[in-house]
Amino acid sequence: MERTNILLLGIGAPAARLADALDAPLIDIGRDDLKDAIAEATRGGVDLILFVACLDVALHPQAFESLGDEAWREGVDRPLELMLSTLHALSALYLSDPPPVAFAGPSMALSGGDGLALLSAVAEGQRALMKSASRQLGKRGFRFTWIAIDTFLFAPELASADLPKSQDPDPLATGAPADVSQLAALLSLLADPRAKGLIGQSLALDGGELMLP
Repeated sequence: MERTNILLLGIGAPAARLADALDAPLIDIGRDDLKDAIAEATRGGVDLILFVACLDVALHPQAFESLGDEAWREGVDRPLELMLSTLHALSALYLSDPPPVAFAGPSMALSGGDGLALLSAVAEGQRALMKSASRQLGKRGFRFTWIAIDTFLFAPELASADLPKSQDPDPLATGAPADVSQLAALLSLLADPRAKGLIGQSLALDGGELMLP
């Protein structure tokens, strides 16, 4: 099977970990010359762009009542602003024939988690922005999707967090959590031009635990 050529655009520990796991180059979306950096990295062609933006403050559970403006700006506003600037860069760079773009966050964002309001808000905000961008840029050939990655694959530091669980005593339909090889396979599927009907969709890669839309 031919290797999928992936470029990762992102910021934060989850982006760095996934870039290493997928053996993909990583561009920091906080840099001022983002458009030029993407142009240089994709000069030889790229099959798919993966976007991951999650900062450290959102990965540490804290009581809802204790959330302040500074934490919200860093954990929610900044990643969303960086996603918007990334979309602007891609829109300006690709006037035609853009590669598919997958945005990714933790699966727990689909159901919420105790003390993880920042993580839920930034992930769901990115998912909503992905859908809006799909509506506006789809006619130009842009194909955006959202992947809700198994929470502990996305952020192992959340292993001790109090997350919602399925009421089933064996909640994983597959019997095991999703791993990097399954993520790579899904990205290969999304990179295939024959998958162009998948646009603006949310895909859960969580072993069938939550089975949410």
